[in-house]
Amino acid sequence: MINHDQLPAWIPGKMVASSEGLGWKGVSFRHYDYKPTTVDVPAMSEFLVIEYVSGHTRLDRNVEGQWKASDCYPGDLTLLTRSRSSQWHWTGSVGVRHAYITGDFLVDVADEVL
Repeated sequence: MINHDQLPAWIPGKMVASSEGLGWKGVSFRHYDYKPTTVDVPAMSEFLVIEYVSGHTRLDRNVEGQWKASDCYPGDLTLLTRSRSSQWHWTGSVGVRHAYITGDFLVDVADEVL
């Protein structure tokens, strides 16, 4: 499994912003600009929420042998569970925000809510 610090080795893009150095615990943020590409991403140790902030693309995503296709516009979200490898193909240039969330952080939040 990889963590968010290792993700740029698998998905080349330009990092525009990051929460690195802000002292956040259990959650991290990065903003990337990506060109059209196809990538294979190993299983990640964190949950991932992706917000599309600029551009439009056709997105094909394969998780556990099941391909899903969608058109992504600014404001759309994609959720990716941890511990699952995936394949991604997108045809347009996009700006995305990634929120990486640890399992421990989710448990802490659930404990506070309940």
